[in-house]
Amino acid sequence: MNETLNEILSQFQPTQIIDFATCDKDNKPKVRPVTLKYIDSRFWVLTFSRSAKAEQLRNNPNFEFCIVFGKDENSNYLRANGKVEITEDMDTKKMIAEKTEFFSMFWKTHDDPGYMLLELKIEEYVYTKAGSMEEVIVKA
Repeated sequence: MNETLNEILSQFQPTQIIDFATCDKDNKPKVRPVTLKYIDSRFWVLTFSRSAKAEQLRNNPNFEFCIVFGKDENSNYLRANGKVEITEDMDTKKMIAEKTEFFSMFWKTHDDPGYMLLELKIEEYVYTKAGSMEEVIVKA
C-alpha cells in the first residue's frame, strides 16, 4: 500500500460522520450526513431499507463522500468515490450491528427487514493534506 493511502486510512476512526452523496432518478445529486463505520479496513453505512438513499443506490450504486480530519490549520479533507454493494450476508449484518452503538435505536435485530447494510467499495480517494490546497488522487 502506498504511503499516502496509509496516511489517509490511518485517520479513520471506527465511527465518524461523513457527507454522503448519491444521485436521484433525475441524476440530481443528493447529499446528507451519515454515520460511517470503518471496521476491519472496510467501510460500511447502515440505513433504512425504505429510505430515499437506499432507493437511489438501488438505481445507481455510485457514491461520493467527504470528510474533514482535524481542526483549524491542522485540518485536511478527503473525498472518496466508488460503488455501493448492498450486503445480504446475515453474519456480516450481525457483526456490523453488534459493533454499532446506535443500532438498537433504529432496528430490533440484524435480520430486521428495515435494516440495510451498505458496503462502500472505494475506487478513488481525493486527499488534501493539512496546509495545502493541492489535491492528491489515490486509486484504491
